[in-house]
Amino acid sequence: MTIDEAQAAWDNGLLLDDLRKSGPYRIKDVTYPDQVSLVSLDGIHSVAAQPNDFHACDARGGQVKWTNK
Repeated sequence: MTIDEAQAAWDNGLLLDDLRKSGPYRIKDVTYPDQVSLVSLDGIHSVAAQPNDFHACDARGGQVKWTNK
């Protein structure tokens, strides 16, 4: 996902997960030009990464399809 899609996901309260399925994570902050700060649902683990490593997901980590309109 792009940084703008990450911002829209944050605005819409979506969760993110990575390809390794280590999430899901809540978005804590979106920092332009290219970083998202995430926190695990239990609040213990946090990570900062580039948004292209992530996709929107549900609470179980399953990828969700959504449009940024």
